[in-house]
Amino acid sequence: MCYALGLKVLIVSNSFNNIKNEYPEYNSSDLNTVLKEADIVSFHCKPSADGSSIINTKELNLMKKNALIINTARGNLVSEIDLCKAIKNRIIGGAALDV
Repeated sequence: MCYALGLKVLIVSNSFNNIKNEYPEYNSSDLNTVLKEADIVSFHCKPSADGSSIINTKELNLMKKNALIINTARGNLVSEIDLCKAIKNRIIGGAALDV
């Protein structure tokens, strides 16, 4: 749907790397690049094996000031404490959470 709307789609996924030739309109990327370039970061993944957050203060500081995080996957993917601070301090634009 995003591609159909003219958005550039960056994907961070080991499994996508195996099939990316079938989807040339999507770009395989690393997390730091996505965080630096994206206006919207949306999570569609499982938590890390150790249960730690993927996004903390360090990662939030890489993002654009107007960037949005959408997390409808798992609650612990983004540190809620760090996210709250980032929104209050206007480090990022906002977040939509359903976890």
